[in-house]
Formats: sequence, C-alpha cells, structure tokens
Amino acid sequence: MRGRHRGTLIVILGVFFAIAAVAYYGIGPELLTMLALDVILTVIAWIDWNTQTIPPVWNLLLGALGIISYFTMPGPTIPERVIGFFCISLPMFLVVLFVPQGFGGGDIKMMAASGLLLGWKGNVAAFFIALLIGGGYGMYLLAAKKKDRKDHFAFGPFLSLGVALSAFGGLGTRLVELYLSMPGAILAG
Repeated sequence: MRGRHRGTLIVILGVFFAIAAVAYYGIGPELLTMLALDVILTVIAWIDWNTQTIPPVWNLLLGALGIISYFTMPGPTIPERVIGFFCISLPMFLVVLFVPQGFGGGDIKMMAASGLLLGWKGNVAAFFIALLIGGGYGMYLLAAKKKDRKDHFAFGPFLSLGVALSAFGGLGTRLVELYLSMPGAILAG
C-alpha cells in the first residue's frame, strides 16, 4: 500500500472511530476519553506506518490516558490495569530476548501503556486482534512477494486498531470473559 493510500486509510479509520464514539457514548467524559484515545492511536498508527518507530511521547500520552480513564469511564479495576501493564508487554519483551527484532521497543511500550487503559482482559484481546489482522497483512505481503520472511513491517497500526476495537464499549473485556466462560458452559451443557 502506497504512503498516500495508507495515510488515507488510517485517517478514515480514525474518523469512523470518532463518529462511532459520538453515537455510542453521547456527550460526556467517556466520549472525551474515547476521542483522546482516537487521536493518540491515529497518530501512533500514522507515525509507525511511515517510520517504523513509535515516539515515546505517544506511549506516555496513552499511559496517562489509561490512568485518567479510571476516573472518566467504568472499566477495569486498578489491579486489573496493573496486570494489564505487564501481561502483554513482558512476554513481548521476552520474545525480543530470544528473537531480536521480533517486536519493536515502541510496540512493547505501547502494549504496556494500553494495559493501563484496557486492563488485562482488554489488553489480551487488543493484542490478539492485532496479531490476527497484522498476521493477515503479513501473509498478504509474502504472497504478493512485496516482502520476504526476513523483512519487517510496522506493527503499531495493527496494535492501534486492536486497542481501539478492544476499548470500544469494553468489547475486548467482554470477548475475553465470553471465551473464559466457554469451558464451564460446555461442561454444564
């Protein structure tokens, strides 16, 4: 995807998310939080797609928004947010120890910051969504011979999409809770 087209796609997704947030949340602190999240994630996606780096200031803003969201939106408890800080970022860091350049440092810091916003359940869902969509994009790049197995591509846009989807209406938390309830439902059924 060429620079102009992917930039347009990122902006369209950001505008769509903003419109959906207004429709879902109405006017109030939840909407302001989601609009701030939209701006942060859109900028992270845009910068990472073009430079394959996520400037630390954007991860700090995401983390600060996670702390603020405790007061502006119902959601994860403080312990769930602390666990969310580590539950994805720590395994990503460990992967990098064994597979250098497996993830970028900005990606790892982004998932730590998003854990403060989403809690552990939402962060797990956000990462899973990013892996599915980013993995699909990577397979497309390989199949189209645009990249080979040793090439890298920006993962931040996919993480941004995963975080946005997971945060919207607590979708990520609900998905993980549904998944965790399945074994009990199957055994009871």
